[in-house]
Amino acid sequence: MTSQSSEREQGRIARSIRCMSGNTPIARALGRALRTAREAAGMSLRDVGDRIGVSYPTISRWETGDRVPRPEDVSAILVAVGATPRHREQLIDLTRSVDKEHWLSLRAEDRDLRMLAYLEHERAARRIIEVQPLLLPGLLQTAAYARAIMLAGGLPSDEAEARVQARIARHDALTRPTPIELLALIGEASLHQEVGGLLTMLEQMKHLAALMERINIDIRIVPNSAGWTPMMIGGFVLLEDQDGNSVAHLENRHSVAFLHKSSDVDAYREDVLKLVTAALSTDDSARYIAHRITELAAH
Repeated sequence: MTSQSSEREQGRIARSIRCMSGNTPIARALGRALRTAREAAGMSLRDVGDRIGVSYPTISRWETGDRVPRPEDVSAILVAVGATPRHREQLIDLTRSVDKEHWLSLRAEDRDLRMLAYLEHERAARRIIEVQPLLLPGLLQTAAYARAIMLAGGLPSDEAEARVQARIARHDALTRPTPIELLALIGEASLHQEVGGLLTMLEQMKHLAALMERINIDIRIVPNSAGWTPMMIGGFVLLEDQDGNSVAHLENRHSVAFLHKSSDVDAYREDVLKLVTAALSTDDSARYIAHRITELAAH
């Protein structure tokens, strides 16, 4: 890629990720959890509103995260839908933290809430930028590749299979009538990690090649020859919604962080621009994946 075209490409990426932080990840997680509890009880918004004396449009705004209920409102809703005392305590505690500038979760018991928050951001996303140095992003994984990761991580087979099916169902976001835009910046090493064996990797590489034909998916490989890049610090995801609000998501084995403060999100946007500069072009990335398919097929 020439210097001039690289600058134009960097400018295009910069314009596309310039956005402002919105309502907090905790508010969205709380809203999604309240909606899940209400639906599990088979109750409508109006049913709950009549039970606790609050208008159903207000409850709807609480469930979307646009407004934040008071702890006593959360308690009343959860009593109305028959939630357990432990679940009430967990969500009331979450309500008291809703205005934090970030959400750092270290507790294993919060795993479901963290996933609810991520799924809510993913559902509302207009654009997702995912950076992964060693593994392929979940939205690009085949079932066999995802299953191999989960089984190797020690999950029981039945739980692994349920998670695989849930992950594959999320791929609809890439192919629905109004799909999300995905920019995936992946390390060259991720194409050589033999996750699940050669046949699984061959199938996975063919899947990547097919996805690259879609205009809403841009896959870029950051080559080993790029030297040091922000990718070496670790992977992350930027999720931007329809209103231009963004959140950064970071995860490791035991903890998850959601960052929505503008200065924090801006730092990750800067990392994206550096990685776009270091990465192969879209066409060169496609050629690299085609070459990898040939290598794997030869074995």
